[in-house]
Amino acid sequence: MKTILSQMAASRLFWSGVFLICIVLEGGALFYQHVLGLNEDGAKVFYQPCELCIYTRVWIALIAIFALVALATVQFKWIRRGLLFIKTVLVLGLCNEVFNLLKVEYQFGDGGSCKFMPNFYSWAPLDEWIPHMFQVREMCQATPKVLGPISMVHGLTLVCFVLLVSFIVSAFQEFKKR
Repeated sequence: MKTILSQMAASRLFWSGVFLICIVLEGGALFYQHVLGLNEDGAKVFYQPCELCIYTRVWIALIAIFALVALATVQFKWIRRGLLFIKTVLVLGLCNEVFNLLKVEYQFGDGGSCKFMPNFYSWAPLDEWIPHMFQVREMCQATPKVLGPISMVHGLTLVCFVLLVSFIVSAFQEFKKR
């Protein structure tokens, strides 16, 4: 087990797994947005993204992009170490958005701020560049159930935990090496 942990960041399989997780999450979100689902009454409904959902998608997309960079540069120790740091910061950003979604889901704290328009920088208007993925379409509310009683935000919470622990353990092992 110790050998596996010490080799994780240098493994193309590890970074491929991170990339695959991100693709599955983004694909699932787009599936719920663009493909008809059924509510409890059997009526067809669309699940449209809110502002917090869009920010979550941005964080996941960034993690996926950096996973691809890591795949291409996994053999370079200092780049790999830098990418572990960057990806840990990105996962912390994702965790913050997931926490905001949890506040909406369980209606605690300020409930997570939610507007009908994303607050992207003027130099990166993602909602204009890729509207089918990054355009806000409704106000924040509880996320849909994806597996029995498990909602999207529950799944994202688990993914955040797994990614954060993986990156921290990888970074610790990476910097512990001589």
